[in-house]
Amino acid sequence: MVNVLNSWRHVSLNELVSFHKGGTLSKMDLAESGIPCVLYGELYTRYGEVTNRIHSRCSAVLHELTLSKEEDVLLPSSGETPEEMAKATCVTIADVRIGGDIIIARPKPGASGRFISYQLNHTLVNQVASIAQGNAIVHLNAGRLASIQTVAPGEAEQRAIAEVLSGFDEHLANLDELITKKKAIRDGALEELVSKDTHRQHESAATSWTSTLIGDFAEIKRGASPRPIDSYLTESPDGINWIKIGDAPKGGTYISQTGERITHEGAASSVQVNPGDLILSNSMSFGRPYILQTSGCIHDGWLSLQNFSNHADALYLLYLLSSKSVKLQYSAFAAGSGVKNLKKEVVRKVRVDLPPLVEQREIAEVLSGMDEEIRLLAEKRAKVERLKLGAMDDLLTGRVRLPLEEEAA
Repeated sequence: MVNVLNSWRHVSLNELVSFHKGGTLSKMDLAESGIPCVLYGELYTRYGEVTNRIHSRCSAVLHELTLSKEEDVLLPSSGETPEEMAKATCVTIADVRIGGDIIIARPKPGASGRFISYQLNHTLVNQVASIAQGNAIVHLNAGRLASIQTVAPGEAEQRAIAEVLSGFDEHLANLDELITKKKAIRDGALEELVSKDTHRQHESAATSWTSTLIGDFAEIKRGASPRPIDSYLTESPDGINWIKIGDAPKGGTYISQTGERITHEGAASSVQVNPGDLILSNSMSFGRPYILQTSGCIHDGWLSLQNFSNHADALYLLYLLSSKSVKLQYSAFAAGSGVKNLKKEVVRKVRVDLPPLVEQREIAEVLSGMDEEIRLLAEKRAKVERLKLGAMDDLLTGRVRLPLEEEAA
């Protein structure tokens, strides 16, 4: 065995690939079975840099049929922003029907489609964005793509780099699958644990539950905004926290800090909330609950639930408000209003079953343990994603070289 490091060279994209157009294909052609196919919109929503699994099927009618070859790289020819035009996918299998509005970059001998796709999605994004044209709808054409400049090693090193990066992708896909399964288990447990019916097998436990309206045990208020709000914002440390939708952590439970403050004068025209209160989004993320770990004021995009501690544990109440039974009641009471906006009158009328406080805390502890497991998996996924980005920075530019092995003749 000997180490081989092929030299990298500066090339234009048309030295690595030839360009072709996708055929005529629309959503109307999709079917339960038939030829594997890719629609251009799926490049944004269903595929990463490399795929060997095709999600859609279409009719076997062969009008204007365009089929892939192994390691074809697909790019959308239209989109909403220049930056998203570099959303390339390498299809590693042949005979996939390629839809319209898709540019096919077919590797020439000595080039790896997987390597090229990783470059387009990472190191070449700015170049691709710079050649996209249009305003409301942005377009990309093969002629301009052909002139993009990049660097590339020999085919063996291209494939070795793609193999390393595909290893990261496989790890990420496994984590995604595990997180999805854990979320499904958690969601199922939530529905069971907050349902009185689940506890009927223990009659004494079930009879200790209380059926009540939320408005009977919690004070519900809608937020309010002093206007114009810009006149009341302040950078003074003496200001009052101004709690906005953007302060809510994605997928999180608690709001502990805010990005803005308002003056005391502004707070007088708003609604004040305190640690331990729940707030619900009444428009965006319809009814999504959060527990406050800070005091502040809320605008009219929030509802607050206060003064419930004698009847409900805050964390249990958060899980209860996330359940399907509560969401179905929201939708039923809001039906016919024309606007999906959660009003305090709707929340007041929602009927829930409350076990004793001790049991509420036990249920909340079980569910929060599941959430913590999911959170740790998400952190692990984010770490792997960062490692992959670092590896792409190094490997796709030649900054770090991979030792290659070549069998002696």
